[in-house]
Amino acid sequence: MPHSDADIRRAIQNTLAGDPFLHYFGIHVNVTNGVAILTGTADTWQDRPRAEIDCYAGGAAAVDDRLQVRNP
Repeated sequence: MPHSDADIRRAIQNTLAGDPFLHYFGIHVNVTNGVAILTGTADTWQDRPRAEIDCYAGGAAAVDDRLQVRNP
């Protein structure tokens, strides 16, 4: 289990990239004190909760989802 913010960020990015159900291009991740902050643009409304799930799978303690949706 990753512990540093950099390790968690890297794990989340790998999880997002490996998710076959998510179009992750345009989604940016920062991690502060274990909290993943999602910014940028998601392609669809379904991508938002999917990205959050991937953040938790990558080791985030919480997720602050600030994503905008490109195709609502």
